[in-house]
Amino acid sequence: MKISLIISTYNRPEALRLSLMSAKVQTRIPDEVIIADDGSKENTRELIKNFAKDFPCPILHAWQEDKGFRLAKSRNNALRMAHGDYIVFIDGDIIMERHFIADHERLAEKGYFVIGSRASLKNKLTLKLIKEKEINISFYTKGVRRKENALWLPFLTFCTKTSTENVAFMAEELIWLCGLKICVK
Repeated sequence: MKISLIISTYNRPEALRLSLMSAKVQTRIPDEVIIADDGSKENTRELIKNFAKDFPCPILHAWQEDKGFRLAKSRNNALRMAHGDYIVFIDGDIIMERHFIADHERLAEKGYFVIGSRASLKNKLTLKLIKEKEINISFYTKGVRRKENALWLPFLTFCTKTSTENVAFMAEELIWLCGLKICVK
């Protein structure tokens, strides 16, 4: 199965750097990474260009002019560029656990979509990770909120409320997810 990872961003290249670093070390590398950019400045474009030089898969940049908050439109732009059978959307400040893409692939099933939650980082820890360009975070890292979400427990899957900070589904079933405001029209 071909997997497209779509990362949304807006003028936070330092956070996007950490997200791309985590994508680069996945146990299952996505087949392509597409940055859904809602009008970021040139420094984001430069960051993406630099990462693309030695990234283990193609990185595409779907940029749109900054006309205010238009996350759904920027995701749609990225989605139009995607070639994957399975699409994973994450926010540009997500540092993925190294099994993240592999877990999505394992859970992918026609007729279902996969959602996830995330641990939150306190500002002090976020600034430290950005400064040190570091992505190692665990349950024991000081400054992690909602620590239970920092645990990798592949056997623990259950139904919960829908959130769009981390969602994935089969590309052919995208039309059924219009409630998430991520459908291409």
